[in-house]
Amino acid sequence: MAAPTKTDLGAFAEGEVPPNLRITFTDFDDNAINLAGFNTLQMNIEEELAGTSGLGTGAYTVTDSGNGETTYVWDRADMTTAGEYQLQGWINNGTKYFASDLYIYTIYDGPGTQPT
Repeated sequence: MAAPTKTDLGAFAEGEVPPNLRITFTDFDDNAINLAGFNTLQMNIEEELAGTSGLGTGAYTVTDSGNGETTYVWDRADMTTAGEYQLQGWINNGTKYFASDLYIYTIYDGPGTQPT
């Protein structure tokens, strides 16, 4: 795997549902890892300070196995509490386990109430 990076996804208002997050798994030379047979995916999202749990329940799937691409479709529950968050995707085939780069983002309490 290429050296991990820490990517800041930016700031989102409470209740906002961001566009899908595309994560590509690569080797040390930055070539895409073929994810054929990698059918166990897990998205871990946690608040950095308060330890809010139960996040990362959106749909996380392999969307282009030959090009090492996965996609996370956010769940609104991921975005309901203001704070600083970190996110990391995992994928495995029972033998090989790969973690994505680390992503960070902020949820802020915007003006007014969240739409329902």
